[in-house]
Amino acid sequence: MTARRALAAAALALTVAAGCVRSPEAAPRERAVDPQRVIALAPSVVELLYVLELGDRVVGVGNYCRYPPQATGKPKLGGLFDPHLEEITRLEPDLAILLPSEERLEAHLEALGIEVLTVPAESLDDIAAATLIIARRFSVDERGETFVRGWRDSVAPRPLSRRPRVLLAVSRQQGTVADTLSAGPGTFYHELLERMGAVNVFADAGSLYPQVSLEEAMQRLPEAIIDLRGEEPSAELGSALRADWAPLEGVPAIERDCYAVIGGDYVLLPGPRLPELYRRMRSVLEECGF
Repeated sequence: MTARRALAAAALALTVAAGCVRSPEAAPRERAVDPQRVIALAPSVVELLYVLELGDRVVGVGNYCRYPPQATGKPKLGGLFDPHLEEITRLEPDLAILLPSEERLEAHLEALGIEVLTVPAESLDDIAAATLIIARRFSVDERGETFVRGWRDSVAPRPLSRRPRVLLAVSRQQGTVADTLSAGPGTFYHELLERMGAVNVFADAGSLYPQVSLEEAMQRLPEAIIDLRGEEPSAELGSALRADWAPLEGVPAIERDCYAVIGGDYVLLPGPRLPELYRRMRSVLEECGF
């Protein structure tokens, strides 16, 4: 065990034993001028690192990392609620790139003397900003700027011929539409709908991802319903998901059969591949005659 790893392990032991996240024993390490050993648990951040040609510096990723293929073989470090601190310590990272939702992990890592770079990840501007922040930290600003220019062009406004009212189901269990999470204002989903000239039926929600009932869905009179999934559904599952919405009899989306499932390992991620989601959402609405 190296001296640095021994110090980190001792700090971790003190942190866990004391039930706190900061220890006076864990002096911060010197900030790496050019980080060579990087960890990121959020799949979207991992993708950004590879887009910026920094994948060779990634030494650990989160359990839900599915892309790119080169990243899937990296050591797994847990998830938002169960980060593997011992494994992180063993890898001796000199930088961790986190999302704002990972503030608890940030406190643990700072107690271990590991530098943390937190990047935003909700709106389209957040994703562009995160790319540029990471690029700047690694002194590859030009790569970041080049990618962001092309990415912004790919999600530029492209209005449909009509303005359909759309319900996006971001998370729900097959078999029921009760307690469905929909996309509210401030999310990249809402922004993508706006850019194609569509109307988000929950644009006035008081949260980013409002939990909605069957009754609320009916009252909003959506003209299109899109189920978003983290994986491509089988034909059987797709049919079952569609059948769940049958009780919305009289709702325009059901009357005109404007329903679709969009699935993929990028669909639920605020990352580099959002242009593909934008294209598929727009294609669904065009096929419905909008």
